[in-house]
Amino acid sequence: MARETVSVTVTLELEVISREQLRHIAIRKLPDLDTTGVAAATRIVAGNARSIGVRVEEGAVGNAGPS
Repeated sequence: MARETVSVTVTLELEVISREQLRHIAIRKLPDLDTTGVAAATRIVAGNARSIGVRVEEGAVGNAGPS
């Protein structure tokens, strides 16, 4: 009997994060990030959040529009 491989991609939006939450996380994670600026750290955190399915609130730093 032949085996068949099937690949399925599932995208879920698990949470919505606000600008204030992004900034709070960025400040807390700043020592671990490869930047010294809060604005750049906020963009890094926003990008990481999007990559794991968290929707970044419109108008939040580093958000060019709906994800």
